[in-house]
Amino acid sequence: DGKAEALEFSVSTPAAYLGVPLAKLNIKPSTLIACICRNNQIIIPKGDDEIKLGDTLIVVTGTGQSYSDLNDIFEKEAVKQ
Repeated sequence: DGKAEALEFSVSTPAAYLGVPLAKLNIKPSTLIACICRNNQIIIPKGDDEIKLGDTLIVVTGTGQSYSDLNDIFEKEAVKQ
């Protein structure tokens, strides 16, 4: 019924969230990094996994969110202090 949306993002530019464990990232509410594809391997992410340059991510979010870029899934400060 259109209550969730899956989006695919490629990680192609350096960013503050690269190399940081997922548990330490400020991901917006109702947003889930469901899958990381790295070197043709599928990773079902856990808190200690990291996003790396060249990865492809599948992100699941509730409808009503407007994500056009991977940076959009994070709060203003992507990394928790």
